[in-house]
Amino acid sequence: MLEEFNSLKWENRIILVNTVNNKDSIIKIFEQNEDDINERDIVWFVIQHDTLATNFNGNLADNFLSNAVKKYKSSQGKVMLIGKDGDIKSSRESLYLEAIFLEIDAMPMRQIEMQSQ
Repeated sequence: MLEEFNSLKWENRIILVNTVNNKDSIIKIFEQNEDDINERDIVWFVIQHDTLATNFNGNLADNFLSNAVKKYKSSQGKVMLIGKDGDIKSSRESLYLEAIFLEIDAMPMRQIEMQSQ
């Protein structure tokens, strides 16, 4: 049962999207880029008001949403990239997945991953 992002530390990168009204279109973008997302060990979470969508395939604790918003001070209209080390790598006003992929691919840990593939 996932209660907070710390359980994903060193295993996954996280994209946290806190949106006001375009949750379905954001989820569609993630689904269309599933192979690239999986290759980069990304788990995404899309928050809209009090609802949550994710590609995490385990169970989420009832307090997961409030823990995530509190820890990363996620505000509406923000897109955050959180590295495998648990640190916020970037924060944007909108989801531009290609830019996020380029940012991830430039990270030292990702460079090592690409060399070993």
